[in-house]
Amino acid sequence: MKIKVIACGAIGSAMIALSAPAYAEADAKDFLAEIDKGSELHLQILNAYANGISWANTVLASKDRTKLYCPPSKLAITPEQNAAILRDYIRDEPSVASAPAGLAMLAALQATFPCK
Repeated sequence: MKIKVIACGAIGSAMIALSAPAYAEADAKDFLAEIDKGSELHLQILNAYANGISWANTVLASKDRTKLYCPPSKLAITPEQNAAILRDYIRDEPSVASAPAGLAMLAALQATFPCK
């Protein structure tokens, strides 16, 4: 019985020590504030969100499904342009500023490049 208690205690301690804290995704206004301060990390994370959304569009198109947004076919968007798209969208829709940055990026792309 004593061994079980020690084993359970050791396992519990290890789980606590090895667990990483959970962090919520920063909201769009905080992301843009960090980018404005020169945070390359936040700029690249925002760009990664946009790239992921773009890949989702590719998969949807390959399955003849409705795309999430419809940019011109020959358009390549830079990380700085993604930040500008998000910034312009939040200016026009201030309520989105408190949404998670990835979700706000999706909404900004949909508003900027609506599908007809």
